[in-house]
Formats: sequence, C-alpha cells, structure tokens
Amino acid sequence: MRELVYADKGGLILFPEPGCFNNVYQVDFSSMYPSIIINYNISGETINSCEDLKTEIGHKVCFKERGIVPEALSG
Repeated sequence: MRELVYADKGGLILFPEPGCFNNVYQVDFSSMYPSIIINYNISGETINSCEDLKTEIGHKVCFKERGIVPEALSG
C-alpha cells in the first residue's frame, strides 16, 4: 500500500458551484501526455527492458530502440 501511495500522484477534481463566472480558464493536460510518451519513449516493450533512465518509483525506460507507442504518436 505504501508503494501505491508513493507512486500514485493522483489528481484533484474540483467541483465548482453552479452559476455564471467571469475569468474562467481551461488547461488541457491531455495534450501533454503524447509529448511525454514520445520524449521519454514510454511503451510496453521499453519499460524495464534496460536501464537507460530510472524513474523515481523504480521503473526503468530503455532508449536503445524506439517503442511502438511513441512511434505511432509521432507519426
């Protein structure tokens, strides 16, 4: 359980009060994930296959070969 608490950064969801508001902004975090996957070569076959990059939670990412997911996303 401690490993899950340490590894899971989670998310914060705020439910606003119903009504009309001024100065409301939206940040699209979902568009950031593909660039992270591409830049860090995150794919099923590149995780824990070698030790080119160690994460803070103990996983390793390999950069020796391009992963299928980053390759597809960079299209």
